[in-house]
Amino acid sequence: MISKELSDKIRHKIKRVLIIKSCRMEQFHSNLETFKENINPEACIDVLAQPGVRDELLASDSINEVLVYDKEGFFKAKDMGKKLWQKIQENYDAFVIFYNNVLGKGYHQVNKIAALSRAKYIIGIDIEEDIFIVPYRLWWRKRLSNFFSTWIRISLITIFIIPTFVFIVLLEGIIKIVIRTYKAYSRRYYER
Repeated sequence: MISKELSDKIRHKIKRVLIIKSCRMEQFHSNLETFKENINPEACIDVLAQPGVRDELLASDSINEVLVYDKEGFFKAKDMGKKLWQKIQENYDAFVIFYNNVLGKGYHQVNKIAALSRAKYIIGIDIEEDIFIVPYRLWWRKRLSNFFSTWIRISLITIFIIPTFVFIVLLEGIIKIVIRTYKAYSRRYYER
C-alpha cells in the first residue's frame, strides 16, 4: 500500500535511487519489486550493502551499482570511508530504507545515513510492504536542538567559568604582590 504523501508528482520525480540493504535478502527482493511496481520501474537503482551480499545483488537486473560498506555487520555513519560518503552524497532523488519491522525501531544509524545523504526524499518500505515518506526533518530538528543546547552550555562555560578562573588566578597573583609589598613596607617600618 502506498501512502498519500507519495503522490504522482513525487513518484515521477524519482529517477535515481539509493537503497540501503538493511534486511534479509528475501525481504529485500520482495521490497525491491514493491518499489518498482509502485514508484518508478525505470529508476536507476544503486544499493548500499555489506561485502558479503555484493555478488548476489549484482546478479539482479534491477540494480545498477552496489556500493560496498567496508565492514560486516551493522551500518554506522562514523565508520564509513570518505570515498563512500562522497558517493552516497551524490544527487540521488530518493534514499530508500527497507525496514525489517513495522515501527522502524533499531534503525537509528540507517536513518542517520539517509538524512546525511542529501537525497530529496527518504522513502521507507516496511515488512508489510507499506510505502511511506520517512520524516527525517524531525530527526534533524532533534539533532539541531541537541547541538544548540550543547553550544549554549559551552557558551556559558566560556562566558562565566573561564573568566572566573582567570579572575581567580589574577586575584591570587595580586594578593601575592600585596602580601610581598606589605611585608617589604612592614620590614622598613620596623627597621626605623
